[in-house]
Amino acid sequence: MNEASSAARRAELMDGWLLSMLDSGAVTVQPGDTLKNGLYRIFITAGNVSVRELAETEGISTRQLNRKFDQWIGMGPKRFSEIVRFQAVLRDIRQHPSTDGMTIALAQGFFDQAHFIREFRRFYGETPGKAQAEYRSMSDLYKPGTV
Repeated sequence: MNEASSAARRAELMDGWLLSMLDSGAVTVQPGDTLKNGLYRIFITAGNVSVRELAETEGISTRQLNRKFDQWIGMGPKRFSEIVRFQAVLRDIRQHPSTDGMTIALAQGFFDQAHFIREFRRFYGETPGKAQAEYRSMSDLYKPGTV
């Protein structure tokens, strides 16, 4: 690599070396990596990733991905993503209690208000507006970052 005359040549050499490592079996994918990668993608996208996208990224079928999640998490990736997205919505409500619900819905990947309210109500039992009102009326002792 040090003797390569250009960056393109160094990249060529590195590609060759990496491919030889894969071919030799020195680098292997562990069985848990698929699940870890899926969880990572769900968390970094705040739950805004489809099961199909997760499966395609890992090179497995959606059925296999669902089985792995059921086995190790106890629920499918879709349900887990919905929970992560709901947690992101709650975090937005806590951090910005006076922001209107539609702004929060759009920021979290919901395309219409009805879908947002229906999903929020499924997890919280009340509408996002009610949750915002409840949070605004809480004592500062219960609000993170205010004390």
